[in-house]
Amino acid sequence: MIRLASGSWAVGVAPAHGGVMTSCTFAGQHMLRPVTDQWARVPDPTESACFPLVPYSNRIAAGRFAFEGAWVEVPPTHPDHPLPLHGHGWMVPWEVTAQSAEHCVMVHRHKGQGGWPWAYCATQTLTLSAAGVAVALTLENESDRVMPGGIGLHPYFPRAPMARLQFSATSRWAADDAVLPTHLEPLTAATDFSSGLPVAGADLDHCYAGWDRQATVRWTDRPTAMAVSAEGPVAHAVCYTPPGADFFCFEPVTHMNNGVNWRSARDDTGVQCLAPGARLSMQMTLSALPA
Repeated sequence: MIRLASGSWAVGVAPAHGGVMTSCTFAGQHMLRPVTDQWARVPDPTESACFPLVPYSNRIAAGRFAFEGAWVEVPPTHPDHPLPLHGHGWMVPWEVTAQSAEHCVMVHRHKGQGGWPWAYCATQTLTLSAAGVAVALTLENESDRVMPGGIGLHPYFPRAPMARLQFSATSRWAADDAVLPTHLEPLTAATDFSSGLPVAGADLDHCYAGWDRQATVRWTDRPTAMAVSAEGPVAHAVCYTPPGADFFCFEPVTHMNNGVNWRSARDDTGVQCLAPGARLSMQMTLSALPA
């Protein structure tokens, strides 16, 4: 376990358990949901505060996709999900390569086995300052051929009473019972968060397209709100609001769900084709705002 701190910000990190954040507080207020009691028994990333998505985000339909004339078979990555989900980085240890009181660099290397036939290196860098918490993520293709790829971050926000989420996007992917995208649909009064909507009562697990890389979370019963911003090719965001849960998720990602299977039909999936040695990078910054 690693603890980082700067001014009013403090973050816990567990490199050995998926490179996850275990907590994120500002002046003692939990800005992300801290790890649960269940995580203390079995450190599952879905019980953490935030985890990295690499080398792809969300689900892959049927656990397979075609790429450069061949089928790629991808087995499930989490025991509770029948489809491959969120890549490999969240389920393996990360190596700490640099650390200070306010800064931490972690690296995860994949050798091209275990259902993803490309070697890659992922680097996650956390930096705390008075401005907030910056989480940078980079994916580098270390294989000798072109690799499809995508990255993202999966923060969990406290679903306190009257939590309100605000962000702007152009459209939303409708989803089937397997939470796989079916078609792009226009936003409605119930799905357009541009003016802010309460999270209570929402039941969403959808990918939004055309996100402007800015979002705000406000809790009416807490003194500090949260600004979420992203840099890089992060034009998609997944909004996950399971009914009855004590959290909700707003996930900045570089590509749509199941993008590896949609890329042959669309040029706006966000899936990157990385040449050998090429890199894909993004950053998410969490900042405090007056409530």
